[in-house]
Amino acid sequence: SHVGRLRHTSADMRAQAIHALAKAAGPAGAFLPKSGDWPSTIVKVFTERILKDTVAEVRLDALHALVEACPPGDPEAVKTCAAALKDAHRDVRHAAVIGMPKLASSGDERAIFSVAERLEDSDHKVRKSVSAVLSKLSTEHDRRLVQQVVLRLSSIHAVVRKVAVLTLVTVAPKGTQEVVAGIEGCLKDQDSQVRIAAMKVLPSQVSLGQEPCTTLVLELLRDPSADVRTAAADCLSEISIPRDKRVIASLSELTGDSSTDLYGHSLVPL
Repeated sequence: SHVGRLRHTSADMRAQAIHALAKAAGPAGAFLPKSGDWPSTIVKVFTERILKDTVAEVRLDALHALVEACPPGDPEAVKTCAAALKDAHRDVRHAAVIGMPKLASSGDERAIFSVAERLEDSDHKVRKSVSAVLSKLSTEHDRRLVQQVVLRLSSIHAVVRKVAVLTLVTVAPKGTQEVVAGIEGCLKDQDSQVRIAAMKVLPSQVSLGQEPCTTLVLELLRDPSADVRTAAADCLSEISIPRDKRVIASLSELTGDSSTDLYGHSLVPL
């Protein structure tokens, strides 16, 4: 039987058995027999391959099969997917991130917390996928989710802080105090890419002229990094009050900065 071949010594045979079982089960288990306990059996056999197989490609195939064949909301399937998020192979972790919204019910705490942890993943592709997936795992503006992202703003790794601040706009309503405070902290970050990321999301979170944000961005017009100065000029064009004399004066000082691309900023009606 296909189930028996899942433990075959050949990885190819195990993979073939996985594909055959997934096809037999159908989308979300639609083709499974109504009698017996086939849904839980399918979850069990795929879980064994996901957690125990020594070949990453087989684990990946089993995870894809679980996501496609398992009805949404099955707690055991969610548990297995959460475990796969810690797999040694980046492709398996990435597939687990992408697959979690298909398995978990909206607001599932295990799903939210386990996926949020991958914001700190060592692989860029995994971190980027988390940013896109988190908002799909909860009801709109779930405070638990916002807190999980804000927590990563204090990571020791700059790449984690960057993806966390970019993710905030997908999970938080405009003007949330802890979110704005987190972005303000990132404006002072030692890493230039984090500072730039903070300025990209700031306009979506604050009102025109809001302090201390405007002043913090004004200070970044004198940043050692030309890319940061350009980002600051761009950000100010969106968050400053029209005809703000401080902003106009500061931008005017930069018109002679050959390393800063201010094309178009002088046309903004400040």
